[in-house]
Amino acid sequence: MDTPDLSHLFLVDHSFVINAGNIAEALSNLHYLICMDAADPVKVRSYSDQIGERVRALGVLLHSILPEQAKLLGAKVPSTPRI
Repeated sequence: MDTPDLSHLFLVDHSFVINAGNIAEALSNLHYLICMDAADPVKVRSYSDQIGERVRALGVLLHSILPEQAKLLGAKVPSTPRI
């Protein structure tokens, strides 16, 4: 059975991987800080706000790669991403 070569779908820009890794590391560090400072609601709130910022940044980053992957599949890509 011949399987189509889909390896081209998994090529990701180096800067994308670096940015995603940085965001994941920041989220992990903020989770750790929340655990360590659980008794301090002011710090926990600050960390939580920062997590929200990082999650939004991750969403933007992920949406930025979707049009490129869709083009590789031959799909029509809307001019503005749906959020």
